[in-house]
Amino acid sequence: MTMIIPLYKLMEEYQTLYRLVSESDEPEAFEAALSQIEGEIEVKAENIGLLIKSLEAEAKGIDAEIKRLTDRKRVRENHAIRLKDYLQQNIPVERRFEFPLVTIAYAKNPPSVVILDESVIESQFIRIIPEQHEVNKVAVKDYWKETGVVPAGVHIETDNMRLVVK
Repeated sequence: MTMIIPLYKLMEEYQTLYRLVSESDEPEAFEAALSQIEGEIEVKAENIGLLIKSLEAEAKGIDAEIKRLTDRKRVRENHAIRLKDYLQQNIPVERRFEFPLVTIAYAKNPPSVVILDESVIESQFIRIIPEQHEVNKVAVKDYWKETGVVPAGVHIETDNMRLVVK
């Protein structure tokens, strides 16, 4: 379980860095604040690790709030659709209502094209869309794993490292 580290447990410089990260998206200011923090690399690494965990926990909280708000939005949109359906079922096409804050009326849709049989359409109405070609990286990697051979025009990176903060 990821937890938000209380600010009082972070050293003062890291609290400043945390506020900067929380309030701004300027990489230059962030880099400047980070370079001003002095001390042993072990202390810096521990505090930056705690800061990373806090930011990741906040991001998860934001994701949960986004999901909650998205669900709420969907419910509101569905209610609006149901209310429009109700009005369509109960208001004749020829009626129009005008109120100070809302007007309710039918509007004629623009013409739309429905294709019944594409094989009889004249060539002047056919649009050619060129094929899109892209390398299937998964197939290349699988081929390399099975054969040990790297196809021409490809480089397989095996030395990648990533930082893990748990």
